[in-house]
Amino acid sequence: MKKVYLAIFIFLMSVCLYADVTVNLFAYEGSFGVNLASKNYVMRNAGAQWVDYDKDTGKAQSDPNYYGTIHTVAHGGFFDMPDNIADDYIPEFTVTFESPTDFNYVNLANNVYQRPFKFQLYVNYNRALGSQITSDIYTIDPAHAQQTVTWKPTGGENKQEMKFDLLLVLEGEVHDNVLELNNRQYPLVEGDYSAVVTIRLTGEYKDKSNKIVKVNKSVTIPFSGYYADDGEITGDDTIGLSLFPTANAANLNIETMSNQQIPIATLDVLKHFGDTSPQGSPADHSRIFLSSSSNPFADKGEFALVHSSVPEGGTRTPANHVKYKIYAVSDTDRNAIAIFDGTATVDEIMASTNSLDYIAPVENFYPNISGINIHYHTYSGELYIEMEAPKTSMLPGMYRGTIYVHVVASDSF
Repeated sequence: MKKVYLAIFIFLMSVCLYADVTVNLFAYEGSFGVNLASKNYVMRNAGAQWVDYDKDTGKAQSDPNYYGTIHTVAHGGFFDMPDNIADDYIPEFTVTFESPTDFNYVNLANNVYQRPFKFQLYVNYNRALGSQITSDIYTIDPAHAQQTVTWKPTGGENKQEMKFDLLLVLEGEVHDNVLELNNRQYPLVEGDYSAVVTIRLTGEYKDKSNKIVKVNKSVTIPFSGYYADDGEITGDDTIGLSLFPTANAANLNIETMSNQQIPIATLDVLKHFGDTSPQGSPADHSRIFLSSSSNPFADKGEFALVHSSVPEGGTRTPANHVKYKIYAVSDTDRNAIAIFDGTATVDEIMASTNSLDYIAPVENFYPNISGINIHYHTYSGELYIEMEAPKTSMLPGMYRGTIYVHVVASDSF
């Protein structure tokens, strides 16, 4: 009998999958509602620790050994690193800052009044056991608007993250409505101030499979602040809004520019929704609209440029005013256009299903960052005016109009 031999070959295949490093860059709520005369925004010391002031009321917000949400305007970096970074590679990223106001808060009513600011880029790591250490601190101002951060592992530590907190710094003291800073004087007037800062994070790392991964993230933050010569005021500390007119806004010619879309301003808005708000929740409903009324619930009529001789509520004729519309065009999607004639109200905007009637901000959601959800909406765009052509001879002289920007969100926030 012939013997039969059965050979069994067992083929073992092992596959390792390495996920990408998580790269984040997002705004933080410390950029809203800043008192520009406050002494809380001092330079922080090396080794300063983050603190929850709501729970630890014994810590002074002006103490340079601590900082918290009130001081933090942005957060970003590389996360989930140890399992994904090649053993022989030291990753780094570069953070660049762009500010069209040259690191100044600007008064919304009169841009002559400005208040300088700067940042501290506070680089830190989380060790495997959960404790946090700080490696470097960089000062960010007009002369130092770019910094490169390098991963600095030491010994056998397992640093899981290479990240930074961006802290707002307001130097100088205000006396009798004047800021004294670096041998200069900056007069301040009561009212709202704003600034815009774009932060760009670029960098690269090599993963366990020796693939070079390049990253590029950016965020534009509209900063909101105020000055009140009698101290603190109560305001909304969840919305940042910046509206900067172009040169055209003060030099429109009704005769030669009618029936054209002329750029008159840039608009940046950021609405924070809290650390526990889930993505796409029903209450997460925010819209932006423009009107001729300071009261978002009242219709005060269509936008119009009115001759300076016409008093408030005076009779308008074809010779002393022209109507106009405002077109809002998104920077991220030039096809996303909203058109306003000045008559919109909150009730109409929130009930509308026509995307031309309102500006819809972009949702930004970052789940489980250090155990919390970061959630906010943003909008960046340009405003264009289109004036009607005059139907008769117009009075010579100056014509003026007012535009109000309204950000609407649920009462739940």
